[in-house]
Amino acid sequence: MPALHVEPMASELLVSVSSARDPVHMLQLVSPSAVVVEAASASARAAAFRVASPEAGTWTWKLKTPTLPPPAPGDPPAVFVEQAVRSPARLYAEADVLAAWPSPAQGGAYEDGRFVSADVAIRALLADAAPILGATVTAKVRDPVGVNTMVTLRDDGKHADSAKGDGVYGALFTGTAWPGVYAVYVSAEGKSNVVQGAIVWRERHVAFALHSGADDDGDRLPNWYERQHSTSPTGLLASTDDDGDGLTNLQEYAAHTQPLVADSDGGGESDGSELAARLDPLDPRDDRASVFTPRIVPGNVKALVDFQVPRSLAAQVELQRASARDGVFSRRYLGPSSEAPLSDPAPNDAQACYRMRTTVAGATSDWSEPDCVLPRRDPFAPDVTLSLAQGGSITTTREIGLRIDASESPNPDLYPERLVDTETQASELADMMVSTRADFLGASYQPFRARLSLVAPNTPRSAVYVKVRDSAGNEPEPQDLLVRLVDPPQLEPVPEFIGKLGGYGSEPGQFNFQVTGVAVDEGTGEVFVSDPRNARICRFDREIWRPLVRSTVDPTTGIQARATGDVATLSLTANADGEPEASVTAGTAGGTSLVSFTVPTTALDTELCPTPCTIAENGVGLSTTRTAGSVVYSAQTSFAPGERKVFALTTDVTLCHVPPGKPKKRHSIVVDAPAWPAHRAHGDYLGRCLGG
Repeated sequence: MPALHVEPMASELLVSVSSARDPVHMLQLVSPSAVVVEAASASARAAAFRVASPEAGTWTWKLKTPTLPPPAPGDPPAVFVEQAVRSPARLYAEADVLAAWPSPAQGGAYEDGRFVSADVAIRALLADAAPILGATVTAKVRDPVGVNTMVTLRDDGKHADSAKGDGVYGALFTGTAWPGVYAVYVSAEGKSNVVQGAIVWRERHVAFALHSGADDDGDRLPNWYERQHSTSPTGLLASTDDDGDGLTNLQEYAAHTQPLVADSDGGGESDGSELAARLDPLDPRDDRASVFTPRIVPGNVKALVDFQVPRSLAAQVELQRASARDGVFSRRYLGPSSEAPLSDPAPNDAQACYRMRTTVAGATSDWSEPDCVLPRRDPFAPDVTLSLAQGGSITTTREIGLRIDASESPNPDLYPERLVDTETQASELADMMVSTRADFLGASYQPFRARLSLVAPNTPRSAVYVKVRDSAGNEPEPQDLLVRLVDPPQLEPVPEFIGKLGGYGSEPGQFNFQVTGVAVDEGTGEVFVSDPRNARICRFDREIWRPLVRSTVDPTTGIQARATGDVATLSLTANADGEPEASVTAGTAGGTSLVSFTVPTTALDTELCPTPCTIAENGVGLSTTRTAGSVVYSAQTSFAPGERKVFALTTDVTLCHVPPGKPKKRHSIVVDAPAWPAHRAHGDYLGRCLGG
């Protein structure tokens, strides 16, 4: 006979005993302190015990006579016992489908959601004065064919329960493959909120019923299931494998997996592969395969496929192709993975979409996401970069010069040489569209130009957007350049030699109301006087017309110009192409000056101007001196009174461009100097191509 447990808060104990043949009126209840309790009512085959304010603890049984006759072999259990207590502690339980499906009311079929294969939520609440937290709650589910399944209910907000830690315990039961009644036996044990340390144990029996549902096309896939995964109650075929995971739709229905998703649990291994290995296709933790995504590059009447599978895996790959991302796929390759790209013949100007799966050590992965390409005679869009003409992205004026560097050769960073079809033919750059709006509203295509002037919006930050298209119609994603508009820098006043001192005013030697500082160079005897109202520093010396020393730095390019000698003025400007140049005007008496340009190596490639080189507009030869981080260009020249000479550093480079793998297609181009190192790395060389 089973022992009975009674908690301290129980107000009454009720026990009923029945038997098909044994004399249960011979039974007595024994309290934890050994007090014997007789049955309140009894007959030869049934007895009832009722104890008010029962003692807490374990109650046992005692026979009035020492023994009972043993049961015959094969007899059913001799005695059935049922216990109940009156107590503040209660166990509430329910089991029902997780969600109800909309009813189309077709042919009177039930569409309430209680169908075979529906997920069922089992919930329980154990409480006395309040919900009992931290309890152990389990359920034994007996299905219509007699199979028992144990389920653990949890209070974590993730298992069809309510919120985490609210005392409602839940579990999602998915073993619903049979129509009929499912019996659910819920057991819960926890610590009482009323009596400290007391253990509360309760059991509750509930049930739910599932039916097969209507099946209009008789394929054993019920209407509700086909409507859930298609557009109609007859939208699926039971014998087809729509997701390519090795399972028919009927097998997917029986296994509770998704008929249109090859990997229902998202763990990497396909549903068919998991079921074949007796794994759970609804649990990602037991998946043995990973999805590899191939690299697809268009070619001329072909597509190049790089499997991108590590060689160490010794994987088998299956590659399929379709004419659309959601089209019907057919096999293009089945065999071992290879380090060399696969060349798959494909017609030009027709979309080709590929997907791939791998098999390693018997485990087959899910399909990769489809990737589509368009094979063409010229399948590559131009590679485009944007910058301001003076470099960088900072300007001091809204009227900006834009530099557009575009190349028809495939970008080696995006398309390695092994993935470029040697039979493709590059097209010419055709036209472009420029706008200060991301949607290009109001913009139109115009012939392509590498240099362009435009007016930026009058905002501290704005953007320029450019589309470039080649003659084959290839067009990359629009490129954008963020432009920052700043105020012109305030240069420090340059010391200026003044011949004599005389009164207030703005003329040389005069001051505007107040002198704020005086400095004396004891070594040279020179006197420096600050004149803030005239924004200058005046320098005085006993020797009149002492040789002038002046320098200035352009804040946007970082190029410094300097001149010494009988020179009255010196400035650094930019020419029409946005390239730096220095203008020098001689003093009234003329003379000889040394003009120098200091150029950071980041602004100009030193190999473009070997020693000596002539880069001055008036043909004056400059010598070069290289130091860490810069190059100094210097020239000694004479000035006539009032003569102006302009020295310009050009950054345009003429070179011979040789397309990769197509030496016969070489042609001369002009690029900006910063682009030269990249061209040199790809086989281009300085100077025009021989023959044109």
